[in-house]
Amino acid sequence: MTDSLYFPIIFFIGSLVCIYVGFSGKSEAGSLDAFGVTVQSLPLEGYTEEVEGGRTSGYEIRPTFISQAGTSHKCSANIEQTMIFQLQENPVVDVKYLRNKPSVCQVIGEKESNYMSLLIIGIIAFFGSLFGLYKHYRMS
Repeated sequence: MTDSLYFPIIFFIGSLVCIYVGFSGKSEAGSLDAFGVTVQSLPLEGYTEEVEGGRTSGYEIRPTFISQAGTSHKCSANIEQTMIFQLQENPVVDVKYLRNKPSVCQVIGEKESNYMSLLIIGIIAFFGSLFGLYKHYRMS
């Protein structure tokens, strides 16, 4: 293999990872919308500030909730500052989770993950890598 072949192969593998993550994230979000169970969390113990370049860029919370089966689970969510102000008055949040897989959960009101953009980037990278592989084999 020559050096010119490494880039398209790495690009191809990266595109497949992006497509997989995009589809699986979209699938989990769709499952939560269709089959999710909503419960209220236990009172939050605090939050973590995400700092970039010396300024706060967001907040992360890790609420604990009790599933309908009676087991305790944690969920992680990135939230806006307005929600932090609401949590200071009432330190509980609503959590939606899948009954058969409570590790798949979402805090109601969290920043939305944009899986669609990751999926689109993966598809573009996939076709770009195919073009690179085609160009390499055509030149050899």
